[in-house]
Amino acid sequence: AVGKTYTVKGTLMDKSTGESLLVDGKQITGETTFVAKEASGRVEVVFTLNAVSLKGKEVVVFENLYYKDAEIAVHADIEDEGQTVVFKEVIIKTSATGADGNKVIPVAESVKIIDTVTYENLVVGEEYTLKGVLMDKETGKPVLVDGKEITATKTFVAKEKSGSVQVEFVFNATTLEGKVLVVFESLEYKGKEIATHADINDQAQTVGIGVKTVTEETPGTGGGAKTGRDGLPFWLLFVAIGAAAGAVLIYRRHKKKQTGISE
Repeated sequence: AVGKTYTVKGTLMDKSTGESLLVDGKQITGETTFVAKEASGRVEVVFTLNAVSLKGKEVVVFENLYYKDAEIAVHADIEDEGQTVVFKEVIIKTSATGADGNKVIPVAESVKIIDTVTYENLVVGEEYTLKGVLMDKETGKPVLVDGKEITATKTFVAKEKSGSVQVEFVFNATTLEGKVLVVFESLEYKGKEIATHADINDQAQTVGIGVKTVTEETPGTGGGAKTGRDGLPFWLLFVAIGAAAGAVLIYRRHKKKQTGISE
């Protein structure tokens, strides 16, 4: 009724469970009290929450309308698309090279690895921090130089929903010749990790210190003839064995004829 005071109370629901959404163990609710200026209209109910842990979640808003503490209407359909929002998963990918763009980095006292990190589904205008560490592909553990890990940090404001930033690692590589290094990255928002890219087998994240990052076949060996223990091709080895057997047989037959023994 026009001129009457009403209250809308809302609760966020987890679509996957059909239960109330919990963040840090608490329900997420919102409430708005208003005076109806017309018989039909709309009001806004604001929900404030930390969505860092909700990546990939589908959340449905349930609403109840009250007049003088009595519930007079409800909208609570877990399948209603109009009531549903999706918290998109933040995704990061990385591509590491030397300063010259090559995957093989010369051994030197001061070298640079540039890791280009692409991201998806950030909030424009918000500040984020990338934290990276160099890993030893052989051991799967962080690389150490003078007993310390090689790390880098980059803080930036997202100018677009999807984009890229560069993280630079500068370090002494004189003790790392022959090492294959993999860059691991994590993305944080207000001190909380919201995405990682840490695949020890990802070639895009990989560089070598004075060595190629991929083992390549020696030219000319691929598809070549197989060899025996003495290095001869197997087919030639079989021919040699066959010839030897034939010679023995001929010798035996000849000896038998000489002694008068018939076959």
